[in-house]
Amino acid sequence: MEDYFSSLKKSFTDAYRNPSLFVPLITQGLVSLLLVLLFLVGGVAMLFSAAGLSALLDAQTFAWTPQLVTFAVIIAAVGLLVLLLVNAWFTAGLLGMVNEVTDGKRATGQSFFAAAKAFYGPVLRYTLLRVGLFLLAALPFLIALVAFLMTLAAPKLALIVLLALFAVVFVVLAAFLGFGLFFAEPALVRGRLSACRAAARSFRLLRDETGYVVLSALSVIAVALVVAAFASILSLPGAFLLAAGPAGVLGFVLLFLVRLALQLFLGLVILLFTFRMYAGIEGKTSGPKPGSNGTAAKKSPGQSVKKAGSRSAKKTKSKKTK
Repeated sequence: MEDYFSSLKKSFTDAYRNPSLFVPLITQGLVSLLLVLLFLVGGVAMLFSAAGLSALLDAQTFAWTPQLVTFAVIIAAVGLLVLLLVNAWFTAGLLGMVNEVTDGKRATGQSFFAAAKAFYGPVLRYTLLRVGLFLLAALPFLIALVAFLMTLAAPKLALIVLLALFAVVFVVLAAFLGFGLFFAEPALVRGRLSACRAAARSFRLLRDETGYVVLSALSVIAVALVVAAFASILSLPGAFLLAAGPAGVLGFVLLFLVRLALQLFLGLVILLFTFRMYAGIEGKTSGPKPGSNGTAAKKSPGQSVKKAGSRSAKKTKSKKTK
């Protein structure tokens, strides 16, 4: 367990010594918030124009027609797609910076833009692959949930049992996918692999180095739980501060910012730890090849005997010719 604790400690130190890593995270959060607000305001305005202002203002005459539902779904889908496209660019740049820090270098803005350009496509495809895998794992549960909601007035026992069963199956599959894809992002960047090959490499590591991968993931979960507990303790005085007037509201905002900074720092530490542990297992599995360090590879006894025999045969042959 020494390696895990020392890697966690080094990850905390790297996150502290490279404040430039926070810039992509903060910028990504602000841009995502702006896009969400833009699509919410724009979507509501378009719904107003589509449904008619008078109908929306009159609660008795307003109804969600199939056209309005389709319209709202299209707006939500476009918004999610834009968020995925934008977040993939920031994620690709951040992964490149984390990779530089893992190799003992300093994270710079230049490395961010170079990595965002180099890894944007693979990161976007991997994000879509990961979302697709989790949705596929949750598909039976979602179908059972829709059926349960449609028969909510008279729920059937068999449907409730089926919903609970699919929920357990989804939890198991989600845990398997979480452990299986634990090293996919480092494999994507450090190995310069495609999305599918990086995911396959991560699952292969789970199969071949099960203890290493599981303990690495459990270390991350343990740290996340400790930080979450500390953050929840910080948020306890929130309700009292909000009731204390303007000064209390200011204190509440400050506590929220501290909690947000703590979560951002934790995200960076987890990312650095994942890359560091992958670099360690990468060195174990891809050890130096024989003779690759400039020294000749050792010959097997059979090879030396064969070569010695061939030399003696050549000598006797040359004597006979003489």
